Amino acid sequence: MTETKVVKAGMTASHARSRTVKVFIRQVHVDDDGRWPAQSIYEPDPDDRRMTVFNVHTSFLGEHAQYFAGMPDCDNALVPVSEPTRISDNIKAYHVFEDWLDAMYQGKIDRINSIPLKDFELQPHFDLADFLVSPFFKNVIMDTIQQRGIDTWTVDQVKGLHMMRKSAFMYVDYAIECMAYRIVTRGWTGVMDADLGVCVTKWKEFMREGRNIDTFNELLARVDILHKAKDTNNLICPTDLKDCKWHEHTDEDREKCPRYRPEN
Repeated sequence: MTETKVVKAGMTASHARSRTVKVFIRQVHVDDDGRWPAQSIYEPDPDDRRMTVFNVHTSFLGEHAQYFAGMPDCDNALVPVSEPTRISDNIKAYHVFEDWLDAMYQGKIDRINSIPLKDFELQPHFDLADFLVSPFFKNVIMDTIQQRGIDTWTVDQVKGLHMMRKSAFMYVDYAIECMAYRIVTRGWTGVMDADLGVCVTKWKEFMREGRNIDTFNELLARVDILHKAKDTNNLICPTDLKDCKWHEHTDEDREKCPRYRPEN
């Protein structure tokens, strides 16, 4: 049986001995279904000001993303980065690739919580993880997001979930879990009071908009699930969980994850 290779953060001497390749970053539009535009990925336009260049060792790239591992022997690579689902002054295309490099080099991404980035600003990160076939990037993102306090998850964090693409399904699930946990432990009124009352109007707007109906139904269903967990003394705050529930793994590599906790 072939041993499954588990991606870990860090650069080794063997990486440093490999040649470097210029990685060009370009921001592109991705439609709601997650379809990327057809384009050449090896002939970047040197006059395109939206592109930023990174010089990275080829063996490092190939070890951390299947996209690079399958590239032919070349000097340049073009990586498309999707736009945020809403206009943002906090995140640019080259920031997203910087965050990928930080995750691969050091296993953490400081930018996500230091700003902090909102859901629509994180969408390009999840899209890039899927494009590069780099699930480790998603896992580092989710580990980073779990460091946020539970009270940061308000109606503002759930009202935009309907705009998130399939690549961000773990983020959507986690956001719903956090909001449901607050409702179960504080009650609907308690959550609104804790958020200084501003959420009353926002909750009305959230429930009035038809595009949020699926998110609201998922939230109600999750509240029921967590109520049952509370009744059996099995309710745990999502920010306290140190397992890989919100990781993307294959069955083979899950057991090798440092956060893996086998079910009893």
